[in-house]
Amino acid sequence: MEKHKHHDLIVAWADGAQIQSFTPLLNKWEDCYPLWDEGVKYRVKPEAEETWKPKQNETYWWINRQGKPMCSIFDEMCDSKDLNYGNCFRTPEAAEEAAQLVKTLLIAIHENKPFAWHCEPVVKFSLTTELDGKLMTDTEVKIVRDYRKATAKMCGNKLFEVRYNDRLYRRGDRIKYVVVDDNRATINHPLARKEYEITYVLDNAPGIHPGYVVFGEKEVICR
Repeated sequence: MEKHKHHDLIVAWADGAQIQSFTPLLNKWEDCYPLWDEGVKYRVKPEAEETWKPKQNETYWWINRQGKPMCSIFDEMCDSKDLNYGNCFRTPEAAEEAAQLVKTLLIAIHENKPFAWHCEPVVKFSLTTELDGKLMTDTEVKIVRDYRKATAKMCGNKLFEVRYNDRLYRRGDRIKYVVVDDNRATINHPLARKEYEITYVLDNAPGIHPGYVVFGEKEVICR
């Protein structure tokens, strides 16, 4: 009897290994509940890489008091404080992203708004703040390509979505929909004036393709 294509991975998974699947649209590996589809690439999750640390006289980026990324040559005697504080980045893009996150955090603290950090795989971060007494992310704008589905949702007959999980959906996220036609032109539809809150998220489960989620939602009544 011929062995299954993923035989060795299945054995590793049965022994407790974490399995990842490759998502071509995002060009990255993600943790998953494997369905062992022969058309999907799987692997055992590799061990976490060590935190990057610049070598002596190597270029690195840091954030100054004005929140601007700055470039310096690393000197272990002088720059270890930046490294120990976490203010040490390999690229200007990484420093700029960190600067924006720090700015958002400081503003939340200054305005006395509760907040919480979320760290996702592949080092993707988001900041949530309190709204109506609940922690939730900022409003996401999504596209509904089928006019009939938009009408069904507006009428309360379709309070769920099957979506590619490019936004890392979580319970409590707020969503506004933009309705477009087949040419991706925006349609003036009443759904665009409504807002929804995710109430349940299902992923990495039998029947759900890697990289996708099913989420339930409810309409948010604006007062």
